[in-house]
Amino acid sequence: MKMNITKYTMSFALSALLTTAIHATAADGSAANAALSTLSTVAISDLPATAASLIQQASPKDRQQMTVEVVKAAIGKDSASAPAIVAAIAKSFPDLADVAAATAAGLVPDQAEAIARAAATSAPFMAGKIVKAICAVLPKEYKGVAEAVADVVPDAAREILTAVYTAIPSLKNSIQTLIASYSGNLSVGSVLDQAQPNQVKPAIQLAMVPTLDKSDFAAPVVLSGTEAGVGQSTTITQIDNSMSATTGNGVLGQ
Repeated sequence: MKMNITKYTMSFALSALLTTAIHATAADGSAANAALSTLSTVAISDLPATAASLIQQASPKDRQQMTVEVVKAAIGKDSASAPAIVAAIAKSFPDLADVAAATAAGLVPDQAEAIARAAATSAPFMAGKIVKAICAVLPKEYKGVAEAVADVVPDAAREILTAVYTAIPSLKNSIQTLIASYSGNLSVGSVLDQAQPNQVKPAIQLAMVPTLDKSDFAAPVVLSGTEAGVGQSTTITQIDNSMSATTGNGVLGQ
């Protein structure tokens, strides 16, 4: 009986602490400060539950931003707890599973698959959104992330594949073609093994040909005063005509 009273007292104290933190947040507009100050005082084993409780205390319109801040603060305290933190948040707030998962994966990329699996386990109907959100942050990890979620929610194969090419448009044509030609149950792993990004053809560079006009072929030639008179200009064509006329009169032949 005494132990139950002690547990109740501790629970009430934690709830009061969280409520105070959130009220302080409303006063100064800093969700990050409340998350950091509260999470820094709890045991690592309590991080997942405390993270979910902090989000619960926030107003509905602030919960998405609170989720981001809480995940950052909690993982900052213990990165190894990332999957458990995301799982706890996704279980309490399924509609925020993708936000929590993407934020966590961005902080600890080496745990992306475990985080995706944890989020999908707690919120299976969010499978596609979880994959899309993580792939948008870590596009190179798309295959492992998609397969991890497909292991947990195998019936969401089409949704998961759609999420992959939505996050990574260069895979869209290939994945859609493979899905259309697939017979039987879709296998996320098999499709992604064959999927290839669109090949971008290099643009052909055409040599620039300079534009020429008549002035390039009949540029005026200015002769000296004794040859053409000061201030007079004579073109090559005019000189050629003049020489022809002189030759015709027999002057050059004399």
